[in-house]
Amino acid sequence: QYLRVIMGEGDARPFSIANTPREDHLLELHIGAGPENNYASEVLSRMADEGEVMIDGGHGDAFLREDNIKRMILLAG
Repeated sequence: QYLRVIMGEGDARPFSIANTPREDHLLELHIGAGPENNYASEVLSRMADEGEVMIDGGHGDAFLREDNIKRMILLAG
């Protein structure tokens, strides 16, 4: 599952949701920011500077199919 952080008109950046649903509605995101990754670093800078960001989501279609349990490897990128 993922959501998009709205940075501006036509600029919505997708990030994976890292936690399960919570009663307090807190979301944790996978944001791989580093000096070479301006895409993610700009999002973190906006969060730090403004204290909040607009999001669009959740998106995605991942769920556990309990009727078909077998060994699997999950890989995301």
